[in-house]
Amino acid sequence: MRLIFVVMLGLGVPFIAGEPPPSKPTGELADGERLFQGVWQLNGYESDKSLGTLRIDKRDFSADGVHGAYAGYVSIRSDTSPAQIDFTIEDCECKYKGMTSTGIYYEDEGSIVFAGPAPGDPRPEGFTRPNEMWRLRRLDRE
Repeated sequence: MRLIFVVMLGLGVPFIAGEPPPSKPTGELADGERLFQGVWQLNGYESDKSLGTLRIDKRDFSADGVHGAYAGYVSIRSDTSPAQIDFTIEDCECKYKGMTSTGIYYEDEGSIVFAGPAPGDPRPEGFTRPNEMWRLRRLDRE
Protein backbone atom coordinates (compact mmCIF):
# COMPACT_ATOMS: atom_id res chain seq x y z
CA MET A 1 0.00 0.00 0.00
CA ARG A 2 1.24 3.50 -0.82
CA LEU A 3 0.38 6.62 1.09
CA ILE A 4 0.68 9.94 -0.73
CA PHE A 5 1.25 12.77 1.67
CA VAL A 6 1.25 16.55 1.19
CA VAL A 7 3.15 18.33 3.92
CA MET A 8 4.48 21.75 4.54
CA LEU A 9 8.20 22.13 5.15
CA GLY A 10 9.09 20.98 8.64
CA LEU A 11 5.68 19.48 9.52
CA GLY A 12 4.76 22.40 11.77
CA VAL A 13 1.74 24.58 11.42
CA PRO A 14 0.98 26.69 14.48
CA PHE A 15 -2.43 26.55 16.08
CA ILE A 16 -4.27 29.86 16.29
CA ALA A 17 -2.47 32.23 18.68
CA GLY A 18 -3.83 32.01 22.19
CA GLU A 19 -5.46 28.61 21.71
CA PRO A 20 -3.94 25.45 23.19
CA PRO A 21 -3.16 22.55 20.87
CA PRO A 22 -5.93 19.95 20.58
CA SER A 23 -6.10 17.28 23.28
CA LYS A 24 -4.67 13.87 22.55
CA PRO A 25 -7.54 11.59 21.47
CA THR A 26 -8.36 8.55 23.59
CA GLY A 27 -10.43 5.39 23.22
CA GLU A 28 -10.48 2.74 20.53
CA LEU A 29 -8.97 3.51 17.13
CA ALA A 30 -11.42 4.45 14.38
CA ASP A 31 -11.09 3.13 10.80
CA GLY A 32 -9.22 6.24 9.63
CA GLU A 33 -6.75 5.88 12.49
CA ARG A 34 -6.13 2.19 11.72
CA LEU A 35 -5.28 3.08 8.13
CA PHE A 36 -2.27 5.14 9.23
CA GLN A 37 -0.78 2.59 11.66
CA GLY A 38 2.76 1.42 11.01
CA VAL A 39 6.06 2.58 9.59
CA TRP A 40 6.15 4.59 6.37
CA GLN A 41 9.00 5.66 4.11
CA LEU A 42 8.54 9.30 3.17
CA ASN A 43 9.51 9.98 -0.45
CA GLY A 44 9.22 12.86 -2.86
CA TYR A 45 5.88 12.87 -4.69
CA GLU A 46 7.35 13.04 -8.19
CA SER A 47 10.52 11.10 -7.39
CA ASP A 48 11.62 8.25 -5.19
CA LYS A 49 14.06 10.45 -3.26
CA SER A 50 13.87 9.33 0.36
CA LEU A 51 13.04 12.16 2.75
CA GLY A 52 12.65 10.20 5.97
CA THR A 53 10.47 7.86 7.99
CA LEU A 54 7.11 8.36 9.69
CA ARG A 55 5.98 5.97 12.42
CA ILE A 56 2.44 5.96 13.78
CA ASP A 57 1.64 3.72 16.74
CA LYS A 58 -1.95 4.12 17.93
CA ARG A 59 -2.08 7.93 18.26
CA ASP A 60 1.63 8.62 18.74
CA PHE A 61 3.86 9.59 15.85
CA SER A 62 7.55 10.12 15.27
CA ALA A 63 9.17 11.40 12.13
CA ASP A 64 12.87 11.46 11.22
CA GLY A 65 14.19 12.95 8.03
CA VAL A 66 15.66 15.83 6.14
CA HIS A 67 13.69 18.37 8.20
CA GLY A 68 14.77 16.94 11.56
CA ALA A 69 13.12 14.71 14.13
CA TYR A 70 9.60 15.26 15.46
CA ALA A 71 7.39 13.38 17.91
CA GLY A 72 3.90 13.90 19.22
CA TYR A 73 0.39 12.69 18.59
CA VAL A 74 -1.92 12.48 15.62
CA SER A 75 -5.64 13.24 15.48
CA ILE A 76 -7.60 11.78 12.56
CA ARG A 77 -11.22 12.53 11.68
CA SER A 78 -12.40 10.37 8.82
CA ASP A 79 -16.04 11.39 9.37
CA THR A 80 -15.55 14.88 7.89
CA SER A 81 -15.48 15.83 4.22
CA PRO A 82 -12.67 15.95 3.41
CA ALA A 83 -11.19 13.79 6.17
CA GLN A 84 -8.86 15.64 8.55
CA ILE A 85 -5.49 14.76 10.05
CA ASP A 86 -3.54 16.85 12.57
CA PHE A 87 -0.03 16.30 13.93
CA THR A 88 0.57 17.94 17.33
CA ILE A 89 4.31 18.22 17.87
CA GLU A 90 5.38 17.60 21.46
CA ASP A 91 9.10 17.12 20.88
CA CYS A 92 11.47 18.58 18.32
CA GLU A 93 14.66 20.62 18.16
CA CYS A 94 12.90 23.52 16.44
CA LYS A 95 10.37 26.30 16.85
CA TYR A 96 7.41 23.97 16.15
CA LYS A 97 7.27 22.36 19.60
CA GLY A 98 3.72 22.65 20.97
CA MET A 99 2.27 23.47 17.55
CA THR A 100 -0.16 21.54 15.37
CA SER A 101 0.18 20.81 11.66
CA THR A 102 -3.34 20.56 10.21
CA GLY A 103 -4.32 18.81 7.02
CA ILE A 104 -6.87 16.96 4.97
CA TYR A 105 -6.61 13.60 3.22
CA TYR A 106 -8.42 11.09 1.08
CA GLU A 107 -7.90 7.44 0.21
CA ASP A 108 -7.08 6.70 -3.43
CA GLU A 109 -6.68 3.08 -4.60
CA GLY A 110 -4.58 1.94 -1.64
CA SER A 111 -2.90 5.32 -1.27
CA ILE A 112 -3.73 8.38 0.77
CA VAL A 113 -3.41 11.91 -0.56
CA PHE A 114 -2.75 14.50 2.17
CA ALA A 115 -2.76 18.33 1.91
CA GLY A 116 -1.22 20.46 4.64
CA PRO A 117 -0.83 24.24 4.87
CA ALA A 118 2.20 26.43 5.46
CA PRO A 119 2.85 27.77 8.97
CA GLY A 120 0.12 30.13 10.09
CA ASP A 121 -2.31 29.20 7.32
CA PRO A 122 -5.67 27.56 8.01
CA ARG A 123 -6.50 23.96 7.14
CA PRO A 124 -6.95 23.57 3.36
CA GLU A 125 -10.56 23.31 2.22
CA GLY A 126 -9.70 21.18 -0.82
CA PHE A 127 -6.88 19.59 -2.75
CA THR A 128 -6.21 22.33 -5.29
CA ARG A 129 -2.86 24.02 -4.97
CA PRO A 130 -3.44 27.79 -5.19
CA ASN A 131 0.09 28.62 -4.00
CA GLU A 132 3.37 26.99 -3.06
CA MET A 133 2.58 26.84 0.66
CA TRP A 134 2.59 23.06 0.93
CA ARG A 135 4.40 20.13 -0.67
CA LEU A 136 3.31 16.77 -2.02
CA ARG A 137 4.86 13.72 -0.39
CA ARG A 138 4.33 10.00 -0.87
CA LEU A 139 4.50 7.52 1.97
CA ASP A 140 5.22 3.88 1.17
CA ARG A 141 4.62 1.31 3.89
CA GLU A 142 7.88 -0.27 5.03
